[in-house]
Amino acid sequence: MPQTESSPQDLDAVYTEPEHDPETPHIAQLNLSHPKNYLGVPLAVCADGATTRHITDSLVQTVGYARLGAEELGLITREFEVGSVGQQVVVIATGEFETPTAALSALKDLKGSHARLAKKAPFWAHLGQRVYRHYLPADSILTALADCGAIGISNAVTLPDLVTHLAEQDISLASSICLQDGWELSQQDQKPAVIHSPDGREYPLTSSSSNGYSGQFQHLKSHLYHVGFVTDPGVDTATLDPTTDRWALTKAGRAVTSSGGDADAE
Repeated sequence: MPQTESSPQDLDAVYTEPEHDPETPHIAQLNLSHPKNYLGVPLAVCADGATTRHITDSLVQTVGYARLGAEELGLITREFEVGSVGQQVVVIATGEFETPTAALSALKDLKGSHARLAKKAPFWAHLGQRVYRHYLPADSILTALADCGAIGISNAVTLPDLVTHLAEQDISLASSICLQDGWELSQQDQKPAVIHSPDGREYPLTSSSSNGYSGQFQHLKSHLYHVGFVTDPGVDTATLDPTTDRWALTKAGRAVTSSGGDADAE
C-alpha cells in the first residue's frame, strides 16, 4: 500500500469513492484536461515516499481529481493500488527512466506546460495512446470518427455529426460519454437524435447551444489531442458551439483504429 500524507491545501485531495459500477465508463471522473496528470498516478503509487506528495510535486495540486481520473482509466484501483493498465505504464516508464521517481521527475518538467504532449514529449504521448486506446469512451470516439471518414482536418466532422453516429451505435453509451449526468439522448422513428434535459426540455443536436454537453467530454477530447489521436483540443463548454466544434483523426488515430494496436504519436 502507498504511503499518504495530509497537505495544508488538501481540500481537493479528499477522495470520495465513485458510486458507479467500475465496469461502466463514467467520464464524469475526468476532471483534468491533461493526460499526464493521470499517467503519473500509478508511478506516484510505486515511488518511494508519500504518494500524495509525489502527485502534488510532479503532476497537479488537485490530488482527488487525479485519483478519480486515474481510477476511471484503469491506472489505479479503488484501493489506491496500481491497476492492470497502470502496471503497463509503470513497466514501460521504468524501462525508459529506470525508476518511478525518475519517471515522475520527467513528468514534473511538463508541469504547467500547455504544449501538445505529442510534440513536446512523444514518449509520454505514445504511452498515453496505449492507455486511451483501451478506454471504451475513447475507443468508441476513435472508431466513430474512422467510420465517418473523418481523417485529417479537411475531412473533419462537427460535434453533432459525431454524436449522431455514436447514438446510432449505442445511444445509452453516447449519452454517458457526451452529456452531463441527468441529460439523455433519445431517438424515435428514424428521426435525428435529440438531447433531453433533466426537466424534460428538448434540444436538437444541430443547435449552436452547448446545453447538456459535459466538460469532461471536452477534457477527453483534449486527452486524445495530446496523445496524438485527434487534430483539435477540447474547449470550455462556456464557449462551445457544437456546430463548429471540429473532430478528426490524425494519421496516428486512423492507424490505431485500423490495426487495433498502437501508433506513433504525431
